[in-house]
Amino acid sequence: MPTRAFTPSGAPIWIELYTREPTVSARFYSQLFGWTTDTPAEENGYIACRLKGSVLAGISAADVGSGAPEGWLVYLASPDACATSAAAETHGGDVLVEPLAIGSLGTMALVADPGDALVGVWQPGDHPGTEIVNEDGAPVWHEVEARNYAASLDFYRNAFLWETEVESDTDEFRYCVQVFEGRPYAGIMDADALPPEDGLSRWRVYFQVADVDRACADAVRLGGTVRGEPEDTPYGRMAELADPVGAVFNVMDPAED
Repeated sequence: MPTRAFTPSGAPIWIELYTREPTVSARFYSQLFGWTTDTPAEENGYIACRLKGSVLAGISAADVGSGAPEGWLVYLASPDACATSAAAETHGGDVLVEPLAIGSLGTMALVADPGDALVGVWQPGDHPGTEIVNEDGAPVWHEVEARNYAASLDFYRNAFLWETEVESDTDEFRYCVQVFEGRPYAGIMDADALPPEDGLSRWRVYFQVADVDRACADAVRLGGTVRGEPEDTPYGRMAELADPVGAVFNVMDPAED
């Protein structure tokens, strides 16, 4: 079972789903990916999700009336959430939630990048983040569809100290990956070149599956929708889905190295 022993600064470390129907969403992902979910916390209804006993993600109730966003939120690792938040403002981002200590678990913040994609900051304490990756049902890739690509790329390089490698730099497809010691951890795509259907800039979570077409059929059977049909790419076969409440995510059967 691939466990995550180390997450470099700036790399995806945790994912949370904000949804107006937490129990509906928890049931959907449990049936689709084989997750188990803890009983919702009495104080805030928070649901911890696990795969093979390892902590994988969280599901939280979205306060729709407050205008809070719904969908999957990716948190990036930071050794100092206060310093990262300050750097985010300096480099064109907006701090939406100031650094907040969550007991002994860690410190979180929420920022928007220059393209208005929301991204979390997590300075781990007792909670190390997602404990299982690159396993069927677990996250296998994270990427941001960035409007204002050049400014957004500069933002992640400076606020989150990304080292990057260029995958493609054409008008049709611009893409960089965050790397640490030669290993890729996340991607950033020019959303102006390949705009998403709803026009929103967002971080995406890709979950690994053994059979993308089967996962699409299962998602529909469970009340979800297929937003992007399965397709083969140099990185593997993938598709875009939405859960029954409308949160967008991707499934992927990675290509063999």
